[in-house]
Amino acid sequence: MAKASLAAERKVSLRISDDTALERLAPEDAADVATVVGNLVDNAVDAAAPDGQRWVEVALRQDASSVEIVVRDSGPGVAPELAREVFSHGFTTKAAREGERGIGLALTKLVCERHGGEISVSNTPDGAVFTARMTVGRLTGTLAEGAAP
Repeated sequence: MAKASLAAERKVSLRISDDTALERLAPEDAADVATVVGNLVDNAVDAAAPDGQRWVEVALRQDASSVEIVVRDSGPGVAPELAREVFSHGFTTKAAREGERGIGLALTKLVCERHGGEISVSNTPDGAVFTARMTVGRLTGTLAEGAAP
């Protein structure tokens, strides 16, 4: 909800892909998935094209042991020579402001790797596509049924 409000304030359409599906996760996994989604959406909203249609699309997919998070935006994309560097601590393409910059994608990479996963970026004619994968556990059976929503 907070990311939807942020996007609306910046006049960016935030869409959830029709094929998004995510089952209940263990609390520590859920927090890490939320961190990854949050950081990727923040960056995508910042990068969305300044003119014309401004949008960000989020897709979450899950299989038996992992979650894939794909965030697309209508921005200019990431220069190919920066595709690895954007995940380095302190790297930023944004104008310097008070406070430390260049933490979100570095943290996202760290979280994914801590879960045995990875993150990558590619470009399409419409903008950048960030794809994060991470291994997660699911709450199943009576534990999930008895857990708070």
